[in-house]
Amino acid sequence: MVIEIIADLVCPWCYLGLRRLQRALAMRPGRHPTIIWRPFLLNPDAPEEGIPLPLYLSAISGGDPNRIITNLLRTAAPDDGLFDYSSIDVMPNSIDAHRLVQWAGRRECDDGALQLRLATALYHGYFGLGRDIARHAVLAELASDVGIDRMDARVYLASDDDRLSVLKDHQRVRNLGIKGVPCFVVDGRYALSGAQDPEMFLPLLDLSPLAASA
Repeated sequence: MVIEIIADLVCPWCYLGLRRLQRALAMRPGRHPTIIWRPFLLNPDAPEEGIPLPLYLSAISGGDPNRIITNLLRTAAPDDGLFDYSSIDVMPNSIDAHRLVQWAGRRECDDGALQLRLATALYHGYFGLGRDIARHAVLAELASDVGIDRMDARVYLASDDDRLSVLKDHQRVRNLGIKGVPCFVVDGRYALSGAQDPEMFLPLLDLSPLAASA
């Protein structure tokens, strides 16, 4: 079974959706899917230093940023502890975070487990700890937490490798008509959008022809 996760690493709904997918997979312990990460950029033109979070939330909410946070926290209540907006100051530019996840995927020969661990660490670092995941030092530190050599990560991030690839992948999924994330595609045939409850993933996991033989 192959699950493509189309998401942005600074999207709270993507983080919530990932955690709910993980809970769904825990309900199907016989499933061992290969995970493929597909980058999506909520703010492809964001400055390198990011956008002050109050300004960003005010812009996308029509002037009522508290409404967005309240709605998110209410929805995420069963997944308590994922978000601490009191510690977040900036909406980061996520291109380098995506680059790092893409690079991590080339460092393994298994089922995407390293990408999954790294993405989870980046989400927690940003939404749980308020770390600015546009900063190379922060990205390298979080990478080291999942077993990637910190200096290797710093050297990679200092290059321009994969920047164009991330931008092209983002445009490709936009061209496919995907305008909102998260989106989960199973075996290239079935898709589920949004931070759905874990039970909503189960029919896709069970209907997948490859899942049936897993």
